[in-house]
Amino acid sequence: MKAICFRLDYKSSIGGGHLNRCLNIANSLNKNINIFFLIQVDKKSEIIVKKKLKKNLFLLDKFNINNEYNIFTKIKTHYHGINRSLFDKKYQNPFNNSYVNLIFVGVGVLDEFFISFIKSLKKENYFFHFIGPISNSFSSKNTIFYGELKFEETLAFLKFADIGIQIRNFTEGIEVLEKSLKIIQYSYCKLPIISPKYLGLKGPNNFSYNNNYKSIKSAIKKSLSFNRSNYDNTWVKDWDTVLDNILDDA
Repeated sequence: MKAICFRLDYKSSIGGGHLNRCLNIANSLNKNINIFFLIQVDKKSEIIVKKKLKKNLFLLDKFNINNEYNIFTKIKTHYHGINRSLFDKKYQNPFNNSYVNLIFVGVGVLDEFFISFIKSLKKENYFFHFIGPISNSFSSKNTIFYGELKFEETLAFLKFADIGIQIRNFTEGIEVLEKSLKIIQYSYCKLPIISPKYLGLKGPNNFSYNNNYKSIKSAIKKSLSFNRSNYDNTWVKDWDTVLDNILDDA
């Protein structure tokens, strides 16, 4: 019997949003395919516990990413897809264009150093927009918190922002977020992306910073010089294409 493996990051859990989305995809697949969910608990774990979720659906817990090819000899990675038709619709610009508008969409624990940078700003014309269940404990004159919005309501912010920020706080295994859904959405919108160096983002639209304010300002300056019109975003696939590719490789 053929197998398809969904690899989830170390924060995924049973009942979590990412796993539920993968379950929805798995349920639409051929029932003669075994579906495995690989969850990395920490980088040192070597114990593998297989749990049967339902027919043909299995969870491999405490998955050691370093031993991946010892367990499955033929693995090909398929990243998140997006609903391209929704992204390609026309939306009204929600921003005041007299500012440099930086957008963060998500639920992640934020990099405290970057937050301290935001608090330190005085005369700069940067404006930071946060969408998601994020505490406004660092509220300042150049931040705005929208709370949780319907997905469709976030798209105008993504399309018209000047810069996307992925400022997750450091935790063990953070590098698995290199091609997270957030990065994929930012990239489809051809946004330059600012992130801490430890995240290890690669690509022409990625600009990293070290733990000093000068480095963050330099990353912002370089991002604003990024030629979005020349950026090739065709590597971002529609979900239908992702599913077809998964089935072709099964």
